[in-house]
Amino acid sequence: MFLTLPIQFAYGMATSLIAEPDLLFQFCLDEKVNSNS
Repeated sequence: MFLTLPIQFAYGMATSLIAEPDLLFQFCLDEKVNSNS
């Protein structure tokens, strides 16, 4: 019972990342810029 909550959370995170790749791409871009400077 308790195990389903983290699984649902992880699934939700995965689907939101798939649904918003632009957001993830922008985040990676920001990380690159921050590490270069």
